[in-house]
Amino acid sequence: MAYPLPTGANLNASAGLQEIFIYANSVTDGGILFKLVLVALYVIIGIAILNKSKDDYPMASCVAGFVTLIVAILFRIAGIIDILTLSITIAVFVISLLFLLFTRDE
Repeated sequence: MAYPLPTGANLNASAGLQEIFIYANSVTDGGILFKLVLVALYVIIGIAILNKSKDDYPMASCVAGFVTLIVAILFRIAGIIDILTLSITIAVFVISLLFLLFTRDE
């Protein structure tokens, strides 16, 4: 059985796919849906890069953080995530970048 839309929902699906995403994010508890999407993206890309790079964890973490940051910026432009989530994503990328820079052997 499909979940019916609430009668007072201001959902205009003909305005674009982002309207459906914003609605789905608003009905979850605290907008956690796309926060979990960002975490899953970071983990999946990190594991994929780690498998290809022969255990180079700092590089895999930095690439995953960069890709997640780009997606988070796009989500923020669309209005799906808040500024706190974007700030946390920026912090994760900066930490992984510093981890990459300070663990490299010359």
